[in-house]
Amino acid sequence: MNTKHVLYAGSFDPFHNGHLNIIEKTCRMIPGCLVTVLVCENIEKTHMFSCNYREAIIKKIIANSEFKSQILVDKFSENVGDYCAEKKIDTLIRGIRSSDDMLYEGKIIGEGFHHEFGKSHAEVEAISMVKDQSLLENTVLY
Repeated sequence: MNTKHVLYAGSFDPFHNGHLNIIEKTCRMIPGCLVTVLVCENIEKTHMFSCNYREAIIKKIIANSEFKSQILVDKFSENVGDYCAEKKIDTLIRGIRSSDDMLYEGKIIGEGFHHEFGKSHAEVEAISMVKDQSLLENTVLY
């Protein structure tokens, strides 16, 4: 049986319990899966922490997870679709916090995660998850 390889990409600046919750929830939802946490450089954002620092912090936090054997941490500065194609990943995990996030994620899914026609890209299956309600006490979800 092939292992399901899923991707959770983001800037993770900073990485927090909500991110960890989504990763661990994915491991529970898809038993035996391999989750790659991809730390991305977003040129449209000003980051608090360097990409290398964010990667190191995430690895340190993941080391304490009960699912640590199922989680990889990597970094990438190119298009996420190109990364998926290169690593043969067909499932993308996305956290949804608001209606704006829902619109943004729908646009990304519709574009198939590629920028230029003819470039390599991955056709991804999107799984949207909302963090545990206890982490969202003061948040309105749409």
